[in-house]
Amino acid sequence: MAAPQDIEEGIIEAARALVGGSGLSSLTIDRLAEASGTSRMTLHRRGIKRRAVLDALVHRAAEAYIAALWPSLTAPGPAAERLTMALDAICATADDNLALLAGLFGEVDSPFHRSGDDDGARETDALFTAPLARLLRDGALDGSISAAADPEETAAVLFNVAGWGYIHLRYAQGWTAARARPAVTTFALAAVGAEPC
Repeated sequence: MAAPQDIEEGIIEAARALVGGSGLSSLTIDRLAEASGTSRMTLHRRGIKRRAVLDALVHRAAEAYIAALWPSLTAPGPAAERLTMALDAICATADDNLALLAGLFGEVDSPFHRSGDDDGARETDALFTAPLARLLRDGALDGSISAAADPEETAAVLFNVAGWGYIHLRYAQGWTAARARPAVTTFALAAVGAEPC
């Protein structure tokens, strides 16, 4: 099977267009072959499977997420301001990958989780929560955010409530970004004792 990083750009773009246009269920090898201007047999010979293509799309979305959050980690100013930037970046990244993320919402074996603990509960991958935990700790130090007893757990809740809440409002309920983004951001900031900036 082809590794996600070995899949040609044209195939990934065709997959992205399929998912963006018709949702995650439209990502089949037959449809991908047609959308990319190749044949199912060619994809088979190259070892390109649906899971590898999906992994490539998720990898690209994760890279965009990290790049989008970086300015909030390096900017000057109070942590509450930088958390507002981070939440806006989460929403913007979600908008760029809305159909893909909506399709992944119910996936138990999601790239957003790491293996379960003794209780069987899955934790949100630190790749997604560590930037938020840092901002929460910074905010507790500068007084712009209420101190959290467990910044890592609070960051996981914040990522999931803000991220998935925003995706649901945008994708399932059809809210505009102009309506959903401030609603989610204001709610998330209030939950950690920060004022919207």
